[in-house]
Amino acid sequence: MMEIKKIEKKSNRYHVLIGNETYEIMPIVFIKYNLTLGKVLSLNELKDLINENSYHYFDDLALKKLKKMMTKKELISYLQSKNAPINVINQLIENYERMKFIDDYAYAKAFISSNETKYGKHVLKEKLIERGIHENLVEKILEYHKENNVIEPLVLKKLSNTKGKNIQDVINKTARYFISKGFNEDLVLAIILKNKKLIKVNSHDTIKRRYEKLYVKYMKQYDERETHLKIKQKLRQEGFTLEEINVILNQEF
Repeated sequence: MMEIKKIEKKSNRYHVLIGNETYEIMPIVFIKYNLTLGKVLSLNELKDLINENSYHYFDDLALKKLKKMMTKKELISYLQSKNAPINVINQLIENYERMKFIDDYAYAKAFISSNETKYGKHVLKEKLIERGIHENLVEKILEYHKENNVIEPLVLKKLSNTKGKNIQDVINKTARYFISKGFNEDLVLAIILKNKKLIKVNSHDTIKRRYEKLYVKYMKQYDERETHLKIKQKLRQEGFTLEEINVILNQEF
């Protein structure tokens, strides 16, 4: 038998000295067990009180954390970091899923909706799986996600604002940016090529500088005609169009 020797309320908790040990008791448990000074508890009653108090303590922590949406895995990890017993974690998770306090399907849909302009399907999938959402569930939701409705205005804006030494350079930079964010490569390139007219570059000076450097290099190895062909070939490899190249070469030859 264990006697309650002292009761003190601190920060919405009751610090109760039972026998020689002090317990931090949640208000709901304090009231349920009608804890009063001098009350004597059996060992079984004390055990039940401790177990129930543990549940309500971690329930309180979890509900505060759930003010922001979390996945099942994230909440479990949080409770484990707070040293919650496994049986309490399982009980809380079961209750929260039943009450829809945690809902991986709803979380995934909300995450996609709020991040669809930042990431494409591939990265969205990776990030959701990292958060513990089952791959099959993620794929099911993303199946109905129309990436092309989201990405086109983003690509157009990026395309018109990206600087480069030539049109191909701008195309490559824009494509790499969106592909690295997980957007579909074929879709990105199709949108870019359809809207090449938005690209604004002044390649004249760039080509001229490259021409002058290449001319010095190739004239040491080839005659005039061969040098001309080598420069043209090299500039094409670097992404300049034939039209841009011919303007400069016609000025020089």
